[in-house]
Amino acid sequence: MPNAGGNDDEARSPDVRGPFPDIDLGRVTAFIGQAVAAKLLVVQSAVPYMRERGGGSVVFVTSEGGRVPTPGQTAIATFSGGLIMASKLLSKELARHQIRVNCVCVTVVRDSPSWEAAFQHEGRVSDHHRKQYEKIIDRSPLGVAAPQDIGNVVTFLASDDAKYLTGTVVSPTGGLTIH
Repeated sequence: MPNAGGNDDEARSPDVRGPFPDIDLGRVTAFIGQAVAAKLLVVQSAVPYMRERGGGSVVFVTSEGGRVPTPGQTAIATFSGGLIMASKLLSKELARHQIRVNCVCVTVVRDSPSWEAAFQHEGRVSDHHRKQYEKIIDRSPLGVAAPQDIGNVVTFLASDDAKYLTGTVVSPTGGLTIH
């Protein structure tokens, strides 16, 4: 069950996260490329071993911004939307090897580095960014997931209990988004 992350500090930079006319497209495209590579290189390296074992499970974790884009998040929407589509492609391509590929899309996650940057460290994110997080919290009727909550979803998708699920994209967003 490979997973890898991107560069959170770069994702929060005003040159990468902000209104489209104001962002640095060179930095945005570099961020997107690095973030995609961080996810796909791990899977590509693991596939021969999963085939040898007779199967396996890949669960990507990415941003809900790939399904429901937020203004000012060109980089995240592009990266996450691409990863969602890659997970669907890989689910079709690798199914013949009994390798399942699913994707979990998250928004704000309580007690995470992004949460801490927004609410516990003054100046780590813009006021606009913090207000976006506050809106998400206010609009999530079931509340905001903690890392363990996301981990439980990932664990289920990786388990034999989900052996017939591949190409699935789930959003444990506390009712914020419905797909």
